[in-house]
Amino acid sequence: MKFKIPWKNEIYDCEWIEKTDFEKLDEIKSILGFIFDDFGKLCVVGFKDKKNWDLPGGHLEDYDKNFEECLIREVAEEADLELKEITRIGYMSSLKRGNSKEKKEHQLRYVAKVHKIKKQTIDPSEGYIPKRKFIDPEEFIKHTQWEKYSGLDQLKKAIEILKRNQKPLPNIKKKQWHVYILECQDGSFYTGVTNDIDARMNAHAEGKGSKYVYRKGFRKLLFAEPCKDKSHACKCECEIKKLPRNQKLNWFE
Repeated sequence: MKFKIPWKNEIYDCEWIEKTDFEKLDEIKSILGFIFDDFGKLCVVGFKDKKNWDLPGGHLEDYDKNFEECLIREVAEEADLELKEITRIGYMSSLKRGNSKEKKEHQLRYVAKVHKIKKQTIDPSEGYIPKRKFIDPEEFIKHTQWEKYSGLDQLKKAIEILKRNQKPLPNIKKKQWHVYILECQDGSFYTGVTNDIDARMNAHAEGKGSKYVYRKGFRKLLFAEPCKDKSHACKCECEIKKLPRNQKLNWFE
């Protein structure tokens, strides 16, 4: 797909290319990733000097051993996420119109899953903590305004590879009450109830879910069991909390 981007009083002729032989490319400008959590939500980041949200990622540095290491480092700095199942999906090439002496620049694209969500810290290159949130993929264009820049094609390819190469995403209904157990950064467990798993896990990841998880740090959701209603969920929560640690996970099996 070919398109043009106006930037700083210049016009750039661009093309989205679904090839992954990145080592053959010169002039790598940036590396960005479509990063999905266990519920299929997409991570976007926000910066003070940008009106729209963006994908996490950044520029290749001399000390990066390869492209994948650059993505891992940049996502850790901007979004405080650890990654797994990293896969190349394609790249975008751009060339300033009217200047034949310049070389094409390339922006690499990846798709990956979240391995661990950490409490956010200051991005060393920005000097502050960027905004981070997980959105429904259908809201990607609304947040980034990438509609004219092959954004839908890139997202479609990312989801295609995600579905083809990885395990099915958990099918948890929203608004149904669940009792859940999660693991904290120190390996301890936390049990709770919710009627919106996605929102509750995002709250825990941002340190807003509970004082205990805020202190210990959120690592990942382990199990979530659907319940008839809130009363049933709270009853199950009490049962689990009374169990010794080595029996808590068995309750969900």
